[in-house]
Amino acid sequence: MASENDITMFRGDSYGLSFTITDSDTGQPVPLAGATLKMTVTTIRDPPDDTTKLFDMDGVVDADPTTGKVVFKPTSLDTATIGKYFYDIQLTGAGDVRTVQKAAFNIVQDNTK
Repeated sequence: MASENDITMFRGDSYGLSFTITDSDTGQPVPLAGATLKMTVTTIRDPPDDTTKLFDMDGVVDADPTTGKVVFKPTSLDTATIGKYFYDIQLTGAGDVRTVQKAAFNIVQDNTK
C-alpha cells in the first residue's frame, strides 16, 4: 500500500528532495537550528543493522531554520539501481535522536540512456 510519504525517482536522477519537519501533535514546523538530519535508504523495510544500507544523505537545513525545511540530494550513483527500497529520516538535536519519517523509496526505469 502506498503512503503519502513514499518517494519515487527515476534511475540516475539527482535532484533535491525537500521536506518540512513538523511536530506530530501541533502540525507546526520543528525549529532545526543546531539539528542534523540524515536520510538512510535500505534494501529492506526494517533492517536489523546497517548491512542493507543502499546509501545515506545528510540534510541541508533551510537558511531560516524556524521553517522546519530540509533538503536531501542523492547523487546519480545513489539512484542508479532500479528497485523498491525503504527510507527513514533521523533528526539529532538537543541530545535526542528521533526518527521523523519512514516510507518507501522507489527507483524506476527512465527512457534516456
